[in-house]
Amino acid sequence: MNTLRIGFLGLAAAVAGFALSGCFASQPAPECNITQTSGGGLGLGPYHVQLTKIDGTGTCSEMKYINVGMQRSRLPPAMGTTTPVTTEFTLNLKPSPAVDMYNGLRFFADYDSANDCTKYTTDDCSECFNEGDALPDGGVAGARDNLCVLNPDPVYRVDPNDMSGTGQLGTAKLPQFPVDGVCTPTDFAGMEQNFQEEVVDLVDGGTEVFPALLVKTEWTNFEILSTAKAPGTVWRAKLKYTEGTCVANYDAFAFWPEIHCGGETQEIADDGCDPKENLNTQCFPETGGASTISADGGCDTGFILVPPRVLGSGINPEFKPKCDMDVGVCKPTVTWDELKN
Repeated sequence: MNTLRIGFLGLAAAVAGFALSGCFASQPAPECNITQTSGGGLGLGPYHVQLTKIDGTGTCSEMKYINVGMQRSRLPPAMGTTTPVTTEFTLNLKPSPAVDMYNGLRFFADYDSANDCTKYTTDDCSECFNEGDALPDGGVAGARDNLCVLNPDPVYRVDPNDMSGTGQLGTAKLPQFPVDGVCTPTDFAGMEQNFQEEVVDLVDGGTEVFPALLVKTEWTNFEILSTAKAPGTVWRAKLKYTEGTCVANYDAFAFWPEIHCGGETQEIADDGCDPKENLNTQCFPETGGASTISADGGCDTGFILVPPRVLGSGINPEFKPKCDMDVGVCKPTVTWDELKN
């Protein structure tokens, strides 16, 4: 009887030990990951890449940011196996001015600056509306209608090797696993586009020649965070950017998603970046100062009513985002090291 009892106890202990080992068994290490931007027809946005100038002259040295679309790929396992052909990944990149990996957004960088026919009375831009003039809709032109302002006429640029504008622009090798929370791509290739010359018929007469244009991005010191706080949604690098004869070097800090923001005040703009929902009516001052709500639940004079928000901005709360009013984008206020640790 004792032998049988010991046998049951041993079996119970074995089962318990198996269950515990299953619960506390080591999990596989997380692989290097990125946000699969613009993939599968979902129209997901690219990374916003904040640029800090190191050196350079010309217009290409004055950029505040660019966008970079990225996707990760790897050859599937051979037939009858479950092991990938290669352990490392291929990182596919498409920086602006050619960004979208799936939807094929086309690059245009130049405009016909003389095309300002928006408020002209004639198709050839020879005469502008004056205050008091009769408008085509039967109304009368006011002071605000007497504006002959720029009507952008974009010039679409085409690379003969990528006529559709949807091709992959560059690649790099991405390791399978991070080292100390960082994934380091190497062997960047194919990071340039050669746009052909374009001769454009101008809306207000004549033609203009836009010469051939080389656009090239060269990346070094590229590091992608792969941590619980930022699982592939933040990276940094050194960028050498070439556009025609202009060359500039930048420090690049990239994050995803790119959430746009703005408003009458910094406070209102920052509220639009808040990752949390806010189910309360808010009152923001038009010119700054403390918020206030009047006794009837509305806003006092001089304050702007902002309705409740059921959803947050969609940006990572770990970023502690604020609105950069200069570019209209919600940006992280935390550092690389704070996100890494």
